[in-house]
Amino acid sequence: MIPSLQQFGDRSWTQDKLERVRKYLVAYSTIMRKRRYLYAYIDGFAGTGYYELKKEVAASDLSLFPEEDEPEIEAFLDGSARIALQVEPRFTDYIFIEKSPKKAAELQKLKDEFPDKAGDITIETREANTYLQAF
Repeated sequence: MIPSLQQFGDRSWTQDKLERVRKYLVAYSTIMRKRRYLYAYIDGFAGTGYYELKKEVAASDLSLFPEEDEPEIEAFLDGSARIALQVEPRFTDYIFIEKSPKKAAELQKLKDEFPDKAGDITIETREANTYLQAF
């Protein structure tokens, strides 16, 4: 079961942002690998690992009580955490920070989806600023 997910910005902006994240992570990882450094991907607001792409609803399709309408999900896209796990060359470690226990539980499933990286994935269920200052 895929959870109910967060959605930021409008549809095209978010898709564009996630594609830019992917390209940046590939470039960064390639540069760092050539230098033979150990390096981690740290995501302070990791969410669930997915982005929910909701179907756009025409005004004529809204009910009498639109605040109760739940938009239909058109597709699930990879969020930044899943994108980072797909990047080659791979990162040395992955640290996903998520304050919501429910979302952090969904992130735990990434260890099953990426078994070759499971030992390198750390999921912190804490407030990002507090964790990063201690880190």
